[in-house]
Amino acid sequence: MSACATPPTDGLPSCAAVEAITADETYANGIATLADALSLVMFPVAAWAGGALIGRELENGTARLAWTQSVSPLRWLAAKLAVPALLLTAGTGGLVLLNDWARGDGNPNLVGDWYDPDAFVSTGPVAVGYALAGLALGALAGLVWRRALHAAGAALAASLLLHSVLERYRESLWPAVTRTEAGTLELPRSAFQVTWADPTRHGVRLSRATFHPESHFWPLQYVETGLLLAVAGTATAAAFVLLARPWGTLRGVRPALRGHSGRAASRAPSTACGQPPRPLTRPCGRPRAAPRYPARHVSVTIDSDELAKLGQ
Repeated sequence: MSACATPPTDGLPSCAAVEAITADETYANGIATLADALSLVMFPVAAWAGGALIGRELENGTARLAWTQSVSPLRWLAAKLAVPALLLTAGTGGLVLLNDWARGDGNPNLVGDWYDPDAFVSTGPVAVGYALAGLALGALAGLVWRRALHAAGAALAASLLLHSVLERYRESLWPAVTRTEAGTLELPRSAFQVTWADPTRHGVRLSRATFHPESHFWPLQYVETGLLLAVAGTATAAAFVLLARPWGTLRGVRPALRGHSGRAASRAPSTACGQPPRPLTRPCGRPRAAPRYPARHVSVTIDSDELAKLGQ
């Protein structure tokens, strides 16, 4: 806290004013930190899902070991995604509600305007959509790359691309309002300005603005959340389809070699002569030796009466 005096003297501010400014700064920093965490939650979730959740399991062979047990690959993937999805939905949704409660109807100078990127994401269901999309993209990257580091990097890159595209075109997700007035046009601070022009018509200077009023907050939230859930659903479905296909790279079986004609090569074992071995011959046509069994001596005792009967 800076120097102050009560009452203010010799150019020193009032201690009450200094305490109020310090409290405002602390409040604003806390809101900003929470908003940043919610708006960026997609990136660590995607990297974790691609690297640790799926990629490392396939790289270490733990997944294949589980598939040899009573767990099928599809059920294994469903179990891997279900619990994190529920935890992310509950945790992110709880933080969004906490952020909304903390912001209240606060001063935009402290909590930011509703259309600021971090404030927009952290105050609605969009935050949950980003978390689930990151989880789905990470799982898909893990199944495609099957290496922890590569999958984490690919999932992070895909999440960054998705986040950047939606943030860039967010203003186009819902029809904006256009207002034209002669002279100077003043928009309220709560307006999300899209375009601004100052045309001249018949010698009269006009002001034309395209913007989103604050009432467009929820339509924009719903549309962006729907797009994120669509991406999450598509990535999840692709992951299940990829795992369900009988690919040798995923099942631990070497895939069949393909020739120039595109047909699968024969899996029959070949010999040095280029011919498949026969059941009764060795490779290259050499006859297989007959199996040898050890001789067994059996002693039989026959009395004279029986011997006489046999002689008759």
